[in-house]
Amino acid sequence: MEVNGQALDERDKPKKKFNFWTKAALSAALLVGLFYYSPFGSYLVHQIRVIVVHGFSEEGMVYMRAANQTLPLFYKDLPGDESLIELFRDHREDFEYLAKNYKGYQEIEAPDIRAAKERIGGLYQVAFVGNYFWLANPYDIETAREVLKMARAGRLSVITDTQGREMLFERKDWRLPYWSKRFSWVSKNIHYFPIEPRIANGELLWPVGIDGKPKGSARVLSELDHSPWEWRRGECLYRSLEPHWFIRLCNS
Repeated sequence: MEVNGQALDERDKPKKKFNFWTKAALSAALLVGLFYYSPFGSYLVHQIRVIVVHGFSEEGMVYMRAANQTLPLFYKDLPGDESLIELFRDHREDFEYLAKNYKGYQEIEAPDIRAAKERIGGLYQVAFVGNYFWLANPYDIETAREVLKMARAGRLSVITDTQGREMLFERKDWRLPYWSKRFSWVSKNIHYFPIEPRIANGELLWPVGIDGKPKGSARVLSELDHSPWEWRRGECLYRSLEPHWFIRLCNS
């Protein structure tokens, strides 16, 4: 290359300057991205969404206070598997009593139910969960047909009354908001099945439908202190404690 008739070495060629505003924009985008995907950014986005949706109503303040519990370390740890196993073993009789005698939400709980919850450590929630009904022989197609008949006759409440539903046992500190950008909530609890569920190839199987196939399945892992990377949104994972009892880790 020549300039004013003189040849220039390649190293002497004028270099293109990286535009200042381009660098500033990229730096700002990087900082915003790091903040947005950090625990504190997650917390702040949560609070803004609550204000937009609920304003400063009583319900909104409840959601905001729930997120404030995560402030000291940006998020708090869920209970470890061993602590839940120890709790279950120490209060096994109370868990069994609730599983057999809890009849669903009542405005005023029976004193014995309330006392059992308090002995376990102030359970926040004992509830029937799941969309499946557990009768004897849940993997038999005839049982599936019986459930269908009961549904058509409007008699499914009989199954709940006779404890034919799954149950969860949960405390407030077993759930945390906005753990990551992938999920809104992550919760860990103790889960009860009224009929021993079948486990095959690492999958817990729900009762079969009238086609003879399980209505669903869930992964059973050896430990739930660390969630797997390929954890799907809305997925619950299980760890077996005993044939009817499991630890359950869910996201939403």
